[in-house]
This record gives sequence, structure tokens and C-alpha cells, in this order.
Amino acid sequence: MTARKILFWIHLTAGVTAGVVILILSVTGVLLSFERQVKKWSDRAYKVSPRAERAGLGAIVVDARKSQGKLPTLVRESADPTDPLELGFEGDFRMLIDPYAGAVLWQGRDRVYHFFSVVEAWHRWLGASRGSKSWQRNLTGAANFVFLILLASGPFLWWRNLATWKRLKNAIWFRRNLAGRVRHLNWHDVAGGWCVAPLFVVSLTGVLMSYAWATNLLYRMTGTTPVAEGRLAANRGRQPGSVRQHDASTDFDWNTLDPLFVRAASQVTGWRTITLRLPLIRNAASFVIETGGGVRPDQRSQLTLNAETGEVVRWESFSGYNLGRRLRGWARFAHTGEAAGIAGQILGLLACLGGVLLVWSGLSLAIGRYLRWRTRSQTEEARELVEEEASSPR
Repeated sequence: MTARKILFWIHLTAGVTAGVVILILSVTGVLLSFERQVKKWSDRAYKVSPRAERAGLGAIVVDARKSQGKLPTLVRESADPTDPLELGFEGDFRMLIDPYAGAVLWQGRDRVYHFFSVVEAWHRWLGASRGSKSWQRNLTGAANFVFLILLASGPFLWWRNLATWKRLKNAIWFRRNLAGRVRHLNWHDVAGGWCVAPLFVVSLTGVLMSYAWATNLLYRMTGTTPVAEGRLAANRGRQPGSVRQHDASTDFDWNTLDPLFVRAASQVTGWRTITLRLPLIRNAASFVIETGGGVRPDQRSQLTLNAETGEVVRWESFSGYNLGRRLRGWARFAHTGEAAGIAGQILGLLACLGGVLLVWSGLSLAIGRYLRWRTRSQTEEARELVEEEASSPR
């Protein structure tokens, strides 16, 4: 076999093996393309009238805890005085509260947020919502890796279209009045030719987010210590059980929540949102402070305060990260296209649509090849049977 035939069979086998999962990832990628904008649009009706005084954050959290019977998982405050205070709970349950009057503007299981939660579960774990989801995560990670191989090998197979101008013209745009195998091959060539570069970025960043070894490789390539090794070094010498998590939320004085938010707000000039993650682990209040629209890692910082004293336990800004962590931070936003703004999201949407077409046409070509092989095999068997009967003595 020639090198091209070997590459073709690797490409075909990999595509057939992981095709269905890649198709699910592509379809859900299309649905998630403008998740952030759709969520923001769904909350547009809940605006408040700014007042001189605000209700206490601690009192709001305590009241919400009493009404729901459990602690929220996040408290998000916006710098826009007309935005409501957001409390998030497990199971896509949300509360939007007037930060001035303390009144509940809306509460419930938001259908828009729940829709995207379900789609994301399919994108990351093939629909699993409970349990460890380990084998589902491994399967989507493997599909991402296989897709990377397909995208790397595809251009070498597509290269044949550069032989003549006619073949190139037929491979860069959809042709009409085609049917069957020729139509699917045209679709495969066009989708691959236009979408291979953005899909390669999507798939590569997907591998980075799926595998620790890929992230550690990125760290080593940039000359920095891998995350896992850094954590092991940090934990070295601690007594057994010293890193055990302790929920301090039950003993916490919620009246001190406002000073903690004020301290977090003073940390960054020009902040737009501040998010507190709950419960409080080891008496630490962990804040995520964003100065942009939440689509760039360089506009996001993490602040950890001592929940009792308000002292800074840890401050992490993007500029303080090493090169490996900065590149890894961009991976999630490059994966969705948000790193390049609306244009990047549109490109990501088109790339995912191209991925759907690539998988659909590729599987169709593979099934057609198999059916033709079966037909030839049956024809040859019938011919051999006829020849055997004709040559046998009567």
C-alpha cells in the first residue's frame, strides 16, 4: 500500500470509530455558540431602580437560605446599578433579587439556563448529569483527540484537489445537481477545506481541557512546572488530614458579607461583576472578579479573603500567572471562539456546522463504501458458485 492509502485507511477507521461522538460534540457546539448572549437577553426584563441605600447582602443570603432550605452556590453582584443581585443554586435554580429593597424579582428553574445546562452536559459528558461521569468524560476526550488526528490527516488527503484548477474549484464550493457518493464527497471536501483551521483550534483546545497530560505538556513546553506537580510540592510536608475541606458556612456571621464584598471591590478598579462561591471552605471566601464581559481570561482575577478578618489570603491576577497557565487560560475561550469576540463566535458556529457536515458526509461515504464492498463480495461469491456448478461433473 502507498503512504496515501495507509493515511486514508487511518483517516477512515478513526472517523468511523469516533464519528457519532464527534457529531454530538459538533451539534451541541452549534447550540452553545451564543450561550452567553442568550442568557443575558433572557434576563433583560429584570432591571431595578437605583436607590441611595442597599439591602444587606448577608440578610438577603440568610432569607434565601431559609426559603430554599439550602445555601446558594454563588452570589453575583454587578457594577451596573440597574442589575439585580443573582443567587445561584444547584439544579439550575436561580433567584434574582432587588439589591436595594431585598425583594425577590424572580425565582425558579430557569428554562433558558436549564436548556444550556442540558446541552453542555451532552457536550461534555454525553448527557450524564449525575455520578462520576468518568467514562463519558473519557469518551468525549478520546473523540476530541481522534478528531484532532482526522483534522491533521485530512489536508494531506485533500491535497489531491490542487492538481488542477477544475478539481480545486469543485472542492472549494458546493456543486449543484449532484447525488450519492459524488455529492457527499463534494460536501466533505468543501467543509474540510474551509473549516479545517478553526476546527483544529477547537479540537486542540478541547484536548487541552480533556487531558491533564496535555496541559502538563503545554506547561513543560513553556518551561513552567505542571499543575499537578506544583500541587504535590505545595502539599508536601502537611500533616494527614490537614487539607481536608471544612464548610465554615454554618458558623459564619453573614452580617460580615457586605464588608467582604466591599474589600473585593476595592481590589480591582473598573470591575464589572464580583462572584462569591459558596460554601465557605476552610473559612476562606473565594471571589472571582471580572473587568470585562466574562469572555477573556486576562480580564478575570481571583481573590481569596479570610472570612473572619477580611485579610487577603491569596490574590491571583492573569498577569501574575506563568506563561503555561496564561495559555491554558485562553484555551476555554479559544474553544468557544469568545476570545475573538462576536466574530470569533460566528466563526466557531460556522466551524461546528462544518464539523456536522464533515461527520455526516464522512459516515455516508464510509457506509456507501461498505455497501459496495458487500455487493462486490456477494457478486463474486455468486460467480464462483456458478463456475463451480458449471465445472462439476453431471
